[in-house]
Amino acid sequence: MSVALPIGPEREVLAERARVQWCPDFAAELARRLESADRAQLLLARAGIEVDWPADRGGPLGALLYRAFQHRVHRPDVMRRLFDALEREYDAPPWVTELRHGYDALPGSDPAPLPTVAAGLLDADERRDLDALLADPRCPTDPAQLCEVLWAAASSLGLLVAKDGLLAAEQAASVTALVDDLDARNSPDTRVPPLLVFLEHLAARAEDPVGDELRVWIDTVAHRRTGRMPAARLTAERDAATSAAEAPAPPYTSCLVRAERCDPGGDRYRLAAWLYRGGRCLGVKLQDDTPHPVEAIPAAAEVLIARLQPFVQHLDLESLLFEFLLPWEALGWPVDEWNLRGGGEMPAPRPIGRCGPVVVRSLDRLRDGWSTAQWLARWERLGEPPAGDGPPPGPHWLHGDGTPDGETEPDRPADGPPEPECEPLVADASALPALAGRLASRKDISCLFLTYPYPCLPVVPDALQCAIQEGVPAAVWWRPGPDGAAPPGRPRRVADLVALDGGLAGLPGTVLALRQQAAQCPEEAHDGTGIAVLWDNPGWHPERLRRLGGPRAHQGGMR
Repeated sequence: MSVALPIGPEREVLAERARVQWCPDFAAELARRLESADRAQLLLARAGIEVDWPADRGGPLGALLYRAFQHRVHRPDVMRRLFDALEREYDAPPWVTELRHGYDALPGSDPAPLPTVAAGLLDADERRDLDALLADPRCPTDPAQLCEVLWAAASSLGLLVAKDGLLAAEQAASVTALVDDLDARNSPDTRVPPLLVFLEHLAARAEDPVGDELRVWIDTVAHRRTGRMPAARLTAERDAATSAAEAPAPPYTSCLVRAERCDPGGDRYRLAAWLYRGGRCLGVKLQDDTPHPVEAIPAAAEVLIARLQPFVQHLDLESLLFEFLLPWEALGWPVDEWNLRGGGEMPAPRPIGRCGPVVVRSLDRLRDGWSTAQWLARWERLGEPPAGDGPPPGPHWLHGDGTPDGETEPDRPADGPPEPECEPLVADASALPALAGRLASRKDISCLFLTYPYPCLPVVPDALQCAIQEGVPAAVWWRPGPDGAAPPGRPRRVADLVALDGGLAGLPGTVLALRQQAAQCPEEAHDGTGIAVLWDNPGWHPERLRRLGGPRAHQGGMR
């Protein structure tokens, strides 16, 4: 982790020394590009820079330019006017960008400031804090204040996110140090720092010129890290952010419940719940900071959902999606069996799983080298039409301890050995790196069906966590029966879900329909009871920064 530069006189001395050392090479490169004193004088005039040239303009052009800038190099406003004029004159060639980035990257120099954004939801004090941060991204900032102003920036740009605890990066003294800190905690050398990925999504949703200016600032920070972060990676993340911003908003309203540990390694959780539609929070957010043991969470979650019900009681339940944002160890919680409280047109409590689609999402996906490019690419495959006359995209099977003996493997050809692309994956806890490698090489895998009963509180790391980290956005499994075993024939019956009209893209709705049918015809064999759906839509994530701080969520060789 890099350390932020000191403030006060010591910082000024370091900054001045760096600019003095940079100026000769800058003047030589500028002279090589401009070629003549007449052209240099014309361009400086267009940049509003007045220079007293010698009458005979004798001597090399590089020496003339050095004398012109040996003092001006300490004025960032003058230098930025010069770079702007060069870009206009030469149509933004790479050499001008390199000069600008070289100047911005000098120790003690401030990057090009982030743009000032519209006030939006900010009051006067918040606006002053935000302007101070955006005007000087390297200024020392208390972590709590940084959380608030970044939330304010996101809100005013139209990406409404949870205000409480956007970041958890201890001792982050500045934005630059924060990027380095989060990078060191979460990103291998070849990954884009998660904070920059978040800002890419912010820029994709912002209106011009704010979005363009945000990207300029991102490029400036990225230029300092060219030895560690390939430019192609940032381009891929930028393309993914643009695609996510352009994706049509889902037609439903979401009731989202988040559960997270109060303390790392602890056994108590705090809850929050809110509503959002079309990627935007509807302004209704409830927080329960009581430390709940696992056995008390269903009742506490039901209370929060009940407090949100008046805001959505005018909706058809089928247009209300229930999402549960859960940490690794809680992905198997039976959330579909928790109840909606009775009232109004629903006189008695009813399991949530029979009232609307219920999905779980991974709260911890973001913690370890988060990349939206893989996640988005796999997600888009869920809704792809069949290729030619071929079958539609199908699920892939993940076998593990507890898979019933003799179960038919729907992916296996009827005769002969299985094709490599049809061979089921194996959830072997001792070989997770091999599983991660196979998932990484199979870009066609977007949905996994587990053939073994997934425990309520799995031991992590496990195979499902491995798949989630590799960008697999969807999975289907069932919880064990009363005897702890997997129901016989369940893999085949779960596979039948895909054969219904909704296909892979309609799994949450298909499972809902099966549960509702089961309520009317309890004798039906395949009622969807116990089926869980991971459905992690990357188009919008309300906790995009929340989980970036803290130690890695796992080891296990995940890439």
